[in-house]
Amino acid sequence: TIALEYGKKHNVNTIYLNGDIMDCYAASFHEKDPRKRDMSSEFEVARNFLQTLVKQFPKCKIFYKAGNHEMRWERYLRVKAPIILDTEEFRLNVLLRLRELGIEWIENTQLVKAGKLNILHGNEYKGGGGINVARTLWLRAGDNVIAGDKHKTQTGLKTKADKTIVGTWSVGCMCELNPDYMSFNEWNLGFAHILISPDGNFEVKNYSIINGKIC
Repeated sequence: TIALEYGKKHNVNTIYLNGDIMDCYAASFHEKDPRKRDMSSEFEVARNFLQTLVKQFPKCKIFYKAGNHEMRWERYLRVKAPIILDTEEFRLNVLLRLRELGIEWIENTQLVKAGKLNILHGNEYKGGGGINVARTLWLRAGDNVIAGDKHKTQTGLKTKADKTIVGTWSVGCMCELNPDYMSFNEWNLGFAHILISPDGNFEVKNYSIINGKIC
């Protein structure tokens, strides 16, 4: 709610959902509690959220990139139901009715650029976590990169030999902070606002949400 209110206040023209909007809990191969949510209810919640997003931001272009949690769905079909793997009706973007909503689907491995800024979900680099996620992004990519996935708000700046500055950003999450599988962690709520200039230069405002307030 806080992020949506911020978007309205600042009249954003694009919304980029950078993966893991769905958990696909029931499709995970990790140990699961059968009393938890099933795929049918999770699809319903996701559709309702996307419909609300389109309704509240009717003029915005909306993108939805698959994260590693969305990839659980295809992995499940690949292992458990390969006969329907390539059937269009069972693809996640079709089940979410993104075409009808006017939302553009982006595959997990596709690199996206916002001007001179590279956008990744974050799972594309294996071992991309650790204490300093932003620094790890720099070591892996060596370029301007913003990513989610690790649920931590962090910024890293590196001045190169030619005095140019490269930035890496890890964005906080907007999910449950204490799930059963990781009750204690270093996660925080957050989102990013990216402003792009015509020449491709950019500004990243990487916000945390603490006690219901943007920080």
